[in-house]
Amino acid sequence: MSTENNAKQLKTILKSLPDPVFILSETGRYLSIFGGSDERHYHDGSKLVGLFFKDIMDKETAKWFQESVNVALNKKGIHVVEYSLKNTDIEGLEDKDGPHDEICFEGRIRALPDTYDGERAVLWAAHNITKRKVIERKLRELSEQDELTGLYNRRKLTIEIEKELQKNKAQPTIIMFDIDFLKQINDQFGHHVGDKVLCLIADESKKIMRKKDVLARIGGDEFMVLMKDTNKQQAHVIAQRLNKIIENTDFEAVGCSIKPTLSMGVTQANEQDDSLEKMFKRVDTALYKAKKGGRNQVVHA
Repeated sequence: MSTENNAKQLKTILKSLPDPVFILSETGRYLSIFGGSDERHYHDGSKLVGLFFKDIMDKETAKWFQESVNVALNKKGIHVVEYSLKNTDIEGLEDKDGPHDEICFEGRIRALPDTYDGERAVLWAAHNITKRKVIERKLRELSEQDELTGLYNRRKLTIEIEKELQKNKAQPTIIMFDIDFLKQINDQFGHHVGDKVLCLIADESKKIMRKKDVLARIGGDEFMVLMKDTNKQQAHVIAQRLNKIIENTDFEAVGCSIKPTLSMGVTQANEQDDSLEKMFKRVDTALYKAKKGGRNQVVHA
């Protein structure tokens, strides 16, 4: 086979690669692009050849790509990175050229042994891992979610409180509450009605909580809320508001009219809290006092 035919065949093979492969220079310039022609998964990047990262990306994104190239140039073997991009993140990619949603990539980067167009350069193979990331996110959400109410579970809440306590001078507040006499509701109407009441109260609680609050079901009839940047007085007001909403609401649960109430405890982190257990013990004590004092009330430690 002639040299010319070899070159044509190689060009056809490179063009047919399922994933896009970039040749990127040490100065942050697109030298060549091969493959990635399936518009269901990729955008047409052919217009990027000759352009620099700084020409088509925001400053931070361009800096990250340049640093990744530099690492690969100074490393033996393959440098692997994960990143995500939308077509709107790169100037010169038209809406019609590929997916509109964000794409997650695994980039496998390796320094070329020789210069390319007179520059040190890397080969950057970009593999679409969006489906994998969606599955990972769903699995993570399931591991953090209470199956019945759809709220966060105790595991997720604990992680969030620990993260908040590690912040400098952060003193978050937590509210703990449970449903008064849920066992009697279960005994009288059945557990399916009790489950419905749990879901209805979870829904009402979500309505008055802020986006940054972390609301979780931590046990059978127990709920807890992490309130960031909120002192105990502010949290007490919110707890009382929720308490009154539940008290004054008739819940229609599977053909039964239920009027539940809540017992609630509130506490705020302090400088002596070196563990979650101390906070949990205080708020649990406050909740116990609310129950012992007649239920349907808010007590803060």
